[in-house]
Amino acid sequence: MEYTVDFNEAKEICIVHVAGRHKRPEDSQVLQKLARDLGNEHGCQKFLFDMRQAEIIGGTLETYTTGTVPVDIDHTQVRQMIALVFVGDLTDHRFMETVAVNRGYQVRVFDSMDDAFEWLDPKENNS
Repeated sequence: MEYTVDFNEAKEICIVHVAGRHKRPEDSQVLQKLARDLGNEHGCQKFLFDMRQAEIIGGTLETYTTGTVPVDIDHTQVRQMIALVFVGDLTDHRFMETVAVNRGYQVRVFDSMDDAFEWLDPKENNS
């Protein structure tokens, strides 16, 4: 798995572009830790993970484990908003979203970058 991080200063959103083989839950935990670290170091609380170039590897159990956010033992990440953008069938990704939301995390899965930005920055819709 490879990733790069950009920061949209106007919207205060950290954008993480992920490419290559992404093995759940191991690589997901790397990205969860990245979000935690960026939040602690830079105060970033909104994240868009662009997973459109990633090949997701893992089944139902791995998807469930990913949604439990195991790297957030003290639950400091519940304040973060996390949008994930995928291509193709979203069934497994929506399952992960449900698991995370049931644990109190603000996570949404999208198939559109525009929809993800809109969810992360709703004040844009009220202008």
